[in-house]
Amino acid sequence: MKNRRLLVKFSALFIILVVLTLGYIYYYVKGWDNKIYPNSYVNNIDVSGLSLDEGQNLILKKYNDLSSEKITAVYENQEYPLSLKDIKMEIDPKRTLEKALKFGKDKGFFNKYIELRSKKKKQYNLEFTFDERAVRDFVNEVKKSVDRPPQNAGLEIIDDKPVIVKEQVGRTLDGEQLYNNIISKIYKYGIEDDKVPINIIEKEATIKAEDLKDVNYKVSTATTYFSTATKGRADNIALAASKLNGKILMPGEEFSFNKETGERTLANGFKGAPVIVNSRLVDGIAGGVCQVSTTLYNAIIKLGIKSQMRRNHSLAPAYIEPGFDATVSESIDYKFKNTTKYPLYIECITNKGKITFNVYSHSSLTEIKYKLFTEILNVEEPQIYYNTVDSLPSGTIKKVQAPVKGYKVKVYLIGYKNGKEITRELISNDYYQKVDGIYNIGL
Repeated sequence: MKNRRLLVKFSALFIILVVLTLGYIYYYVKGWDNKIYPNSYVNNIDVSGLSLDEGQNLILKKYNDLSSEKITAVYENQEYPLSLKDIKMEIDPKRTLEKALKFGKDKGFFNKYIELRSKKKKQYNLEFTFDERAVRDFVNEVKKSVDRPPQNAGLEIIDDKPVIVKEQVGRTLDGEQLYNNIISKIYKYGIEDDKVPINIIEKEATIKAEDLKDVNYKVSTATTYFSTATKGRADNIALAASKLNGKILMPGEEFSFNKETGERTLANGFKGAPVIVNSRLVDGIAGGVCQVSTTLYNAIIKLGIKSQMRRNHSLAPAYIEPGFDATVSESIDYKFKNTTKYPLYIECITNKGKITFNVYSHSSLTEIKYKLFTEILNVEEPQIYYNTVDSLPSGTIKKVQAPVKGYKVKVYLIGYKNGKEITRELISNDYYQKVDGIYNIGL
């Protein structure tokens, strides 16, 4: 009987303890209904036990002023800061906190209690709004600063000897990757540090020092002369020549004079000077450039490299003999292809009315020396006409149009070895119109 009473007492006590425990658990769990569960963090901010409003106030206080904050892209020792103000970055804590508040609330009574007692950390990323276009613009600006095109190996001419200048590896910023890394950093702002590494893609030069090792000698040269009195023409010659100086042509590579010099316009630095149009000398733009193409033609043809495109002037130029010229215009080009086994380095020097093209390559290219030879088939002498006018003082003579001889010629390319002719090839039949001279005489 006594044992039975003890059993009843223990049973009653156990029931009371169970009821109290269940009551405690119930009210403990119930007390978290409108609070965020323990060990909950939003961007490393502890929001455990906070209501939605309390969590918002805490986060807004933490991020009360983003205008002075920044994310920094880093390359080597260079830093590129991105102001959060510039990308109009703003926080949206409510949506993130609502996720945190809902966590565990859909579980059963006991599972809620187990979750509440868990030490497992729950991390939530704060949601931001920002101007994606501004991020793109930032990436593009950094790319402009970081990018460096590769530099091909080149040559310097010292005492008439070519010296190789080593190539430089280029670099380009991986813009898409940087953009994605910045976006990821924005969404994790406050969790990680604010540094974003810049990834670089290396770009190799197309011409390397090894490619130029065979360039060891001046293999050809050509010179023509011009008057410096007509400044526009002299300036045009110097400008066009500067665009060709230092040009390297690898074996098999094609050369286009018009491509290398670009559009010959006032906007590109060329000036007004007389040009030949419809067999007449008239005012135009970039007059004198044909003397550059002609001089280069004479340097290249001496290597036995024939033209892919070449045309003579309609009027015989005064600075070189008929058949030796190469005119250019918007629709006429001077083109050739490096048909040798070696690179060609083109040097152009203009000074005091003299333009010279030197070509450097392998010395073996001089074993055969090539020369142009013009066979004059016909010469057309211009007529001279005199007009009497009352607009000039009596006896005064004024030139209206200078006379120019006309020619019909055959042009040969002759090859010599050890001073003896070994090849002769007809390469063009050129015709130059005559221009009659016209003078006015005052009555």
